[in-house]
Parts: sequence; C-alpha cells; structure tokens
Amino acid sequence: MRLTLLAYGTHGDVQPYVALGLGLKRAGHAVRIAAPALFEPFIRAHGLDFAPIAGDPMQISRELVDRGGGRPGRIIVSIIGLMRRLGVPVMRDIQAACHDADAIVYSLHMAVPGHTVARERGVPDIFAHFFPICATTSDFPSVLFPEWGLGRAYNVITHKLMDQIIWQSHRALHAWLGRGQPDLPRALYWPFGDKPTTTVFGFSPCVIPAAPDWGGHVHVTGYWFLDGQSDWQPSDSLMRFLDDGPPPVYVGFGSMVTRRAAKLAGIIREALRMSGQRGVVLDWWGGGGTHERPPQLEGNDLLVIESAPHDWLFPRMAAVAHHGGAGTTAAGLRAGVPSIVLPITNEQPFWGRRVFRLGVGPKPIPIGRLTAEKLAEAIMQAITNHAMRDRAMALGEKIRAEDGVARAVAIIEARLKKGAASDD
Repeated sequence: MRLTLLAYGTHGDVQPYVALGLGLKRAGHAVRIAAPALFEPFIRAHGLDFAPIAGDPMQISRELVDRGGGRPGRIIVSIIGLMRRLGVPVMRDIQAACHDADAIVYSLHMAVPGHTVARERGVPDIFAHFFPICATTSDFPSVLFPEWGLGRAYNVITHKLMDQIIWQSHRALHAWLGRGQPDLPRALYWPFGDKPTTTVFGFSPCVIPAAPDWGGHVHVTGYWFLDGQSDWQPSDSLMRFLDDGPPPVYVGFGSMVTRRAAKLAGIIREALRMSGQRGVVLDWWGGGGTHERPPQLEGNDLLVIESAPHDWLFPRMAAVAHHGGAGTTAAGLRAGVPSIVLPITNEQPFWGRRVFRLGVGPKPIPIGRLTAEKLAEAIMQAITNHAMRDRAMALGEKIRAEDGVARAVAIIEARLKKGAASDD
C-alpha cells in the first residue's frame, strides 16, 4: 500500500517518523514522508519518498521558546499565530502529499488536517505520536499542564480542556481562513471523538504504561529509534577527548534556540567546575542569532561538538543533561545513564517529571530557574547516586530489548486490513 506520513517540527520531531517509515517500507509498503523542506535530504537519504510542507521549523521553535516560554497559555497563543500564517499553505501541501495515499499516518500537529483529508478521500488513518496526548486518562494530567496533585478529576479535565483547545482553535482558524479558498476542505473532522482513530504511541511501556482508561484503540509500542547511521564517524578531537579521561557529562538543548546563549554557557561552565566533571557540550546557539561560540565554553576539560548520534554518544557519557525533548529523553533512557532534564517548553516538563519519578535522574530544573549551583548539585547526584545509576542501567536494558517500530508496524497493518470505514 501507499502510505503518507505527516510529520512536523524540528529534527527530533521528524526523526521518529523516518524510523517508522523505514519499518513500513521493510514490510512492503511504499512510504512518503511529508515534512518541512529542511528535512528533504535527510528523508531521501534513507530511501523514502518526500513531499514538502510549508514552514520553517527553526523559526517555529524560536517563537515557542522565546515568546511562549514554559507557559501553556503563551505557547497556545504562539501556536495559533503560527497556524494563522501557515494554515492555508500547510493544508494545500498536505492535500498534495496525500493525493494518492491508500492510508495516512500523522503526528499531533497534523492530526486534524490529516484526519480530514483521510475522511475526504475515504482512506484509513492512524494517529502516531511520541508523547501521550489526545488520549484522556485519569492517571496523569495533559502533558502541557502542571501536576498540582488535585486528583484524578483534575487530570481528566486537563485532557478534555487540551482536546478542546486544539479542536476549537482549528475550527476557528478554518472558518476564518476558509473564506475565498474553494480548494480547501469545506469542513474539518476531529479524530478523537466518540469513535476515535487508532492511536500508536512511540514510547516505552516501561516509561509510560498504557493507561487502563485509554481503551482498545490506544497502543504503546516502544520507542521508534533510527539506528544504523553508518556514514557518521566521530572526529579525532572527540575520540581524543573521550580517551583522555573519565566519561564526561553531556549538555545539550537539541534544536531549542534561545537568546540566552552566553548566560547558559556561563552556568554550564561553572557547574562543571563546581562538580569537578568534564563536559561535552552540543552547539545550540548557532541557530539563535549568533554563530560564535560563547567564550565561557573554552577549556581543556570541555569539548564543544556540532552533532553526534545520540545512540553512539550517550552510552559513553557519565550522565546526560538536556532540555527534555521526547527524542533526547528516549535516547538518554536507552543509554542507561542518569538524565538531568532542564525543560524549556512544550512537553519537556512532563518528561522531566517522568524521569524523576522513575528514579533515573534528579528532579528537573526549568531553564528559567537554572543556576550553576543547582546544575552542579544535579550533576553530582547523577554521578554519585549508585541506586539511581543502577535503575538507569536496568531501564536502559529493558528499552534496548524492545522493538517499537516492529510493534507499531504490526498495529498499523492490522488497522489497514479493516479499511477506511472501520476502527477499533
């Protein structure tokens, strides 16, 4: 069958769908991934068809971080502003990418348009995402809401409210943008109503078990890791640094851009000094308006790198400190080393709380409250707490034994056999 996967966001948001797409291709399907144009070389390098979707993910990331911060209200306002600018071109690109698809698989940002196009074309659709959302449960609140300890009723309300925010913002935007746009859908459809579409969540059941009240249409498959990037080789400087001393601490913020590069660099430098640890720091400031390395990140006990595959780098670290993106968190957990989560925005605080609750990392420190003293204390806890390190190692072994892609492919294929008019 011909499958179109709709993915949107930064590299960490798109990469799981490349892994999933490769699994579907190995199962005999023709796979096209629709994503921002930035990712065309990456997707085609893995032998998958590509279709562009309008928008610059780095600009979007910058708006969410610098304008939205970690506050759900501001994040939602920023997202609505982006939807107003990109709604029409994105929908047209989705229609073009799915014109010949026998089935459509979509991420959160593509859920309403993806489901709508599937309904219009009469083909099956599957919601596939890497954190739990649009799946109401009383076990924990929606990922964009705080854990205030107000009980199960509060948890359910936050999910219902998040669903309505997503759905009603799409409806309002469609009503406003649809005027004078005859080629756009006449109506939108919500995939998570009384008869919700099949949902596959790409995270480990050891990290988030399937909630008892999710229902049979929701499946937790395990992570969708993209391995085997054999063309990458570590630089001589990286290998020398790793060989010249004990395992260092990784610090990075993925594709998250921020205006506070110099301040963060100073905090990292001082925290490593205070904890007596060496550090490998990922360049995160190149996309934030300057290409110059902050002078605070100089020294023989610290190495700055532009990139390295997490599956290669993280197992060689003593601990990993990062923003708590879903992909980076997954890689840290699989590596079997403690994770120090420094959340910036979106679902990152949720992953920080989850890491802490699992006992495989210190209590998360929001980036706005980060100090050298707090980071140094977290690093020392991750380095010296043997029970934490043992738990991280054990969890990593369990995650490495899973095959989330194969499980997701099996669920998707079972759904496809039922046809367009049926669902769980």
